[in-house]
Amino acid sequence: MNKNLGGQKVGTFAKIGDIRLEEPTTWESQLFLTLDFDWASDEVLEESIFRLEQAGAEATWFITHATPLIERLRENPRFELGIHPNFNFLLEGKDNSGSAEEVVESLLELVPEAVSVRSHSMLQSSRILQLFRGFGLKYDCNHFIPAHTGIVLRPWIDWNGMMRVPYFWEDDVAAAESFRSTPSELITAPGLRVIDFHPIHITLNTRILETYERAKADHDNVKALRAFRDPGPGTSDFLDAILGEETAW
Repeated sequence: MNKNLGGQKVGTFAKIGDIRLEEPTTWESQLFLTLDFDWASDEVLEESIFRLEQAGAEATWFITHATPLIERLRENPRFELGIHPNFNFLLEGKDNSGSAEEVVESLLELVPEAVSVRSHSMLQSSRILQLFRGFGLKYDCNHFIPAHTGIVLRPWIDWNGMMRVPYFWEDDVAAAESFRSTPSELITAPGLRVIDFHPIHITLNTRILETYERAKADHDNVKALRAFRDPGPGTSDFLDAILGEETAW
């Protein structure tokens, strides 16, 4: 799907698994939409899935749990399934949460076709990276380098053979910081352009993190969440702009 901004063609949407390091056209001229499930309810996930289906956009979905919606995503050739393992228990001293290996293995049982991974909270280490590689994962998306730094991003092959794919915008970070890149700045930026959304923030149209915190008790109730929806411009408006739709952003 071609993107245009003010009449300027700025490339197409693509999936993380489409990246070929030796072929810069597979990443320099593309816009990569990624979405982290983060244990969102099916109703919340469906809202985001429907939005991207209607737009005909390609995207990579990083899953956290079992849901019938995985099959819906799998059947859409524009979508790719990756995994979003949670290793935070390693930091929290929870002894009954299993091993890092068991976390990855359980997610790959749900989506054995996955080739890409982003850890929850971006938790990573050389040992975890080697674990990913041992399970056959090829693309690691655990480096966040904000767009406001002005650093031109590109993928690279790391020491163990995995491709590192950094990203430069994330909805919850945008809601927490004072450096707020505009959709047009991201769409027209040089280099690799990977953007990360969370369905809960799309549903809430999160503009500031207080919106998310106030709604926590109702995260599984879409009807209740609508009462907390931020008037914006927020995450949902930002997605509209990225998708080329009319927006108040």
